[in-house]
Amino acid sequence: ACFRAYEHAHAFVLDWVRPAQWCGQCHGLSRAKVQWSFEETSDLFAGLSAIVDESPGIGYKVVKGNKEGPVKLYFYTPTLRWLDVVEITPLTGSKAPTLEALSVSTSIVPAFFPLSPLIAAAAFWFPFLDHGANIHHLRELEGLMVNRVNHPPRTRVLNPGHQMGAVAFGVVTFFFVVTVGVTVWNIFLDHNPTLNLVLTVLTIFLTVITFVTYGNGLITCLRDRRSAGNTPALVTGSRSVEIPESAKTGLSAPDPIQVMDDKV
Repeated sequence: ACFRAYEHAHAFVLDWVRPAQWCGQCHGLSRAKVQWSFEETSDLFAGLSAIVDESPGIGYKVVKGNKEGPVKLYFYTPTLRWLDVVEITPLTGSKAPTLEALSVSTSIVPAFFPLSPLIAAAAFWFPFLDHGANIHHLRELEGLMVNRVNHPPRTRVLNPGHQMGAVAFGVVTFFFVVTVGVTVWNIFLDHNPTLNLVLTVLTIFLTVITFVTYGNGLITCLRDRRSAGNTPALVTGSRSVEIPESAKTGLSAPDPIQVMDDKV
């Protein structure tokens, strides 16, 4: 109970400040956004009701909202407890009843980590990929709605998030080379204690980021290969949700992947 209270306190602060999105709003690497358009207003409210009623059972915690919206949900990765925040808002003035859903990674640091909001704020400048986790959240919630409404929503993907591609691989490799170079210079050439400390912290940070990113990219690649040709299943913890064909209409983002602990 004490750990949960400690973690939720960190999560509240991380949601409030969202350091990963200070630059993330510009590069869009760690966020995803979609719009769901319904044929009837009753379907829109039924979809929101499904999210509010059923989402806590698949790893999400409703922290704000009701069955008429807007709704905010927290999602923690199963082991390392990175925090993603999902916000779902009814749009006014649109021709058809529409919900806009935004899912964002709040921090490069897990919520359970001591002083994670402060560390995340200090590392706000460092971009990282969400590896498809945010679009995965939105697809999973869409699957809940499809099971509840009479007419499945039409989905428009505004931002699909990012998995590792050739450019990202090159960037990570570049930072790895920088890490090695800084390490060698720090050991053999630098004798200023203050600069030595700064470079040591920077080197450790870049090293962890590099290996976590390589590892996450490899896991994503292997899972995508295993799931090729099969009906995609969304997995959160121990529960799997099959995605109906109607739920996938209009989705141009990468194939669903399992929720992973590593967000970098």
